[in-house]
Amino acid sequence: MAYQQEGIKMTSRIAFISTGEKYGFYTLRTIVATETACVENYIKNLSTNWDTAQDKARVFADRAGMELHAGYFELDEIGKLRGDDRWAMELELINPDFIPYGKFRGQRLSNVFADDVDYFWWMLEDFNHTLSANIPFGVHLACTIADETDGVRPLTQAEKYEQQRVAEAAAADPVPVTDARINITGEILCIKSQDSFYGTVLKMLVRAPQGFKVWGSYPMSLDANKGDTISFIAKVDVSDKDDKFGFFKRPTKAIIVSKAV
Repeated sequence: MAYQQEGIKMTSRIAFISTGEKYGFYTLRTIVATETACVENYIKNLSTNWDTAQDKARVFADRAGMELHAGYFELDEIGKLRGDDRWAMELELINPDFIPYGKFRGQRLSNVFADDVDYFWWMLEDFNHTLSANIPFGVHLACTIADETDGVRPLTQAEKYEQQRVAEAAAADPVPVTDARINITGEILCIKSQDSFYGTVLKMLVRAPQGFKVWGSYPMSLDANKGDTISFIAKVDVSDKDDKFGFFKRPTKAIIVSKAV
């Protein structure tokens, strides 16, 4: 058991009455809480009768030196709860700081909150939209978020990416307007195959240092990959919808300026 491992300090041990998977018997279980995590253990079946089950559980708890939690409930009552809510209800017996579900299940919120703040914001929203039995944990979670973040949710990775994309687009120069073929130097953002009248061809998206982007045929003489910086000469047409985006044709004299690190 976790509380027997060397170097782990046991902080709480309780016994409590629950039910089996099919809710036909009252069962005896224990929860062992350390400074970092919480472990539940099945001990034995007790009885189908509440009074008998309570007497047997009390004998075990006394011999083991454990506190017994035995609030009365009907056999099928706990079976109506979702698995996470059942675990949550049992964790309440020790401390609402223990996380009842999700990837940090059984760990202390105070120990892992800083590891993934955005995840706990999601958990709070999920908690607010579900009929969770674990009200103490939900209140504790809301208070933790309020204390640690001042109630301001950090941006998600998708939101950060979109914010960066908008900022880069605003700072970008427009595509040069000219009828001449021009030299373009930039980083390859992506390379994709595309079906055309002439069969499958490779296309690439290139971002110039000035910020504008161009899309066109991948030069077959080139052996470049995403992230490489290249240079080529081509005729560029500015997009009708975005003056910072263009389409190039028949690239020539393509060379690799530098490889991606």
